[in-house]
Amino acid sequence: MELIVLRKLDVRIFREMERRLELVSEQLIYVGDAFGLDIDGASAAGLFHLVQSSSAPSG
Repeated sequence: MELIVLRKLDVRIFREMERRLELVSEQLIYVGDAFGLDIDGASAAGLFHLVQSSSAPSG
């Protein structure tokens, strides 16, 4: 497996994921925990995305 050095905001990392999984963006859901790093990049790549909050609800 080849090593690719890209950051999450770079759309090319999502395109490489699609290529390796042999899927297209419409078939993928990206779950991230950092809005600026994870969600912005996934959105720019056209992936459906969710945010996982690390804070537990109080009560």
